[in-house]
Amino acid sequence: TLKKTKFTTNPREPVEINLTLINIGNQEITLTFHYKTKFDFMVYGYDQGDYVYVWSFDHISGPIGWSADPSTYPIPITLEEPEINSVTLKPGEYVSQTLIWNHLHDNNALAGGWIQVEPAPKGRYRIEGFAGFSRPPSPWAPDNPLRYFEYTLPNGTLIRTVLKTPGIDITLV
Repeated sequence: TLKKTKFTTNPREPVEINLTLINIGNQEITLTFHYKTKFDFMVYGYDQGDYVYVWSFDHISGPIGWSADPSTYPIPITLEEPEINSVTLKPGEYVSQTLIWNHLHDNNALAGGWIQVEPAPKGRYRIEGFAGFSRPPSPWAPDNPLRYFEYTLPNGTLIRTVLKTPGIDITLV
């Protein structure tokens, strides 16, 4: 959820994204995450015609094709280490986190740069949230199983997945 959909660029107004995963079933479920952070989001720039920001690249995994050595990144970042984290939810219970987009983006995302250090220009963007971690163009690509969260069905089947929220359009003015 977002508190609003219009944000100023001067002064730069952070976009707070609250992501929630609710147990809508009728029995208890245990979810296993591979990081302390359970959620992620991507930002699609309508003017750019592509994804221009992925939260987990600056906080969890490092960008695609990047060495994941935080000391070589153009801005100070700290990458979270993997950590098994299980959460048990009764019916109706939820787990929630708020993540922030400070309007940084990669103007060269189409070229595969993924160095998210430039201020995003004014315009229209779509925020897409995830339980688990995304990776464009397909958040479900099986390249890194730590991006998924896991749960077991009553019949014993282990499920590994990433869940995506519907996108919410915002405007930077």
